[in-house]
Amino acid sequence: MNWCVYDHVHEFLVLHAAVVEKGGRALVMPAATGSGKSTLSAALVHRGWRLLSDEFALISKEDGLVYPIPRPIGLKQASIPLIRRYAPELRMGPSFVDTRKGTVAHLRPPPDSVERMAEPARPAWLVFPAFDTRVASGLAPLSKASAFIAASDSSFNYGTLGEAGFDQLARFVDQCETYDFPFDDLNTAAEALDRLADDRRNAA
Repeated sequence: MNWCVYDHVHEFLVLHAAVVEKGGRALVMPAATGSGKSTLSAALVHRGWRLLSDEFALISKEDGLVYPIPRPIGLKQASIPLIRRYAPELRMGPSFVDTRKGTVAHLRPPPDSVERMAEPARPAWLVFPAFDTRVASGLAPLSKASAFIAASDSSFNYGTLGEAGFDQLARFVDQCETYDFPFDDLNTAAEALDRLADDRRNAA
């Protein structure tokens, strides 16, 4: 399924990212495997955000909106017991051990996210998470130029789209507040991302 999306869905610019939404605004979190993006998206869903995806940001070339693909959230290794404790009411399937990625389990997407799977969201925040126990959680403003480069590195089809991909990514980055986000604690990290949505709502 992942291959079908990133190799064939070229009507979208596709980033390797977790995406959640609140108040019609999308929080896009591109990151490499192991950076904590799926764990963060599970925590945010528990706190009232809508899941668009824990794997893909599908950014439309037509309207610039981010479109949902709300499949189960894939959790690995220590993230599995962490989310079981953090959000015990969320439904999680069995753990599969000794896979290529170690122990893996999948979290069922909330029914509301599935029911609203035809409802896109407008990009608002582009945040690059990185779990790191050596630093305290904190959002660090990131320049648009640096965010563009980092997002292009996270795209599955930026090169395939050529000039159109460059233009689409530039428009996307320009719409977003951009941050680096090292974090060492899940609850503190989720609270910081909640404040982004609260600050945007209060400023509106």
